[in-house]
Amino acid sequence: MQGKVSRTWAAAFAFTLSALFVAQSLASDVIPPSDVVAPAETSSASPSPSEIPTPTPSPSASASATSSAPALTPGPTPSASSSKLPAYALDDQNISIHVTSSVKVDPRAKSAFITPVNLNSDATLLACISSPELRFDAGAANSVDPNELNAFIGDFSSDLRIAGTSAAVMQAINSLNGLKAFSSSATVSNKYLLLRFVAISEPSTNEKLCGQGSPSNNRIININSFDLGLDMKKGDVRLAK
Repeated sequence: MQGKVSRTWAAAFAFTLSALFVAQSLASDVIPPSDVVAPAETSSASPSPSEIPTPTPSPSASASATSSAPALTPGPTPSASSSKLPAYALDDQNISIHVTSSVKVDPRAKSAFITPVNLNSDATLLACISSPELRFDAGAANSVDPNELNAFIGDFSSDLRIAGTSAAVMQAINSLNGLKAFSSSATVSNKYLLLRFVAISEPSTNEKLCGQGSPSNNRIININSFDLGLDMKKGDVRLAK
């Protein structure tokens, strides 16, 4: 009886071992060992900015973007000095002028008064008074008036310029005894002075404006001596008794 049980256990053990070998063989046929994939590791950390690839634009895209963008050219910069035009001579040079053409003086005189000068114009005037041999005193007598910008310049010189309304210019020329012409080294006889009147856009004593007026508004005044004889004559004088 004991021998029969031992054979039964041996047969069961052999059957079990055979079934195990069959199972392993079937498993190796279904899933090859080389096809087994290991599970990937997961991480909750986000990639750093340096690890993110930066897209690089292609040369053709850059060229098309550059060519399509309009070229911006800076406009002119406004200038304060260019906003205002300098004084200029007007097209209408219609000026009413009344002045003597000759002044008589003592042959020995070293000065003469030129008066009167009458002007009439609706425009601003520039009076340019000059002489190659004479000097002029206008405004306050026997003193150099201050050079006022755009109004009065050249007092006690051979180039006097006065700007303003016709009334203001006449006042400066005719004040007191009138415009004084004088010479420090010789007499004033047989000399002359030139007066030029120019209608301008605004008060200015710019010398360049003196030559931009009409020639019909220019006047020459000659200074001549009286016909006086300085010879001494002797004669008999009868005395009353």
